[in-house]
Amino acid sequence: MIVANNLKQAGAGFGTDTNIVTIITNDETLQLEKMSKEEVSNEILTFIINRLRRN
Repeated sequence: MIVANNLKQAGAGFGTDTNIVTIITNDETLQLEKMSKEEVSNEILTFIINRLRRN
């Protein structure tokens, strides 16, 4: 799994309180909207938990 942080859009990346990330796996790609870094971390953990439950 790769979590790619979009550094090209305003309000995302370093020095801000928000991120825009894409979660990439062998099976799927999930583009998240701009959200707080805490919300992003919750989405990543939820994604991982859901994948583990499917296996």
